[in-house]
Amino acid sequence: MLHSYENMEADLLVIHKLADACYLPSSEIILSNIFKSNDKFKISFSISGTVFELILLRRKDPAGSFKKIIATGCAQILSETDNIHLSYPHSRNEFQRGVQKNHEFGNQAIWNA
Repeated sequence: MLHSYENMEADLLVIHKLADACYLPSSEIILSNIFKSNDKFKISFSISGTVFELILLRRKDPAGSFKKIIATGCAQILSETDNIHLSYPHSRNEFQRGVQKNHEFGNQAIWNA
C-alpha cells in the first residue's frame, strides 16, 4: 500500500501561520532596520525549497516582502538544497542539482511576486 506524505491542507495552514506570524512581521522589522541604519544593516536569508514552493504555489505575499528587502541591496538569499537531504556524501551531482533547483524556485517565487 502506498502512503502519501503530502498533506496540502496541513501545508496550507502552516504557510499561512508562518506568513502571518513570522515572515511578514519580520520583513517589516528588517526593512525598518535597513532604512534606520542608512543601509548599514545587512542580512542573509536561507530558505528551503519546500518553503519557496509553498510561497510560490500558495501564498505569494511573503515573496513580495522578501523582494522589497532584496531590492535595498542590503540582503541576499543563500541557496540551499531543494529539500533537506543527505545526498552530498553519495552524489555531488545530486546535491548540486538540489541547490540549483532551490535557486530556481527562489528566483521564481521572489521575482515573480
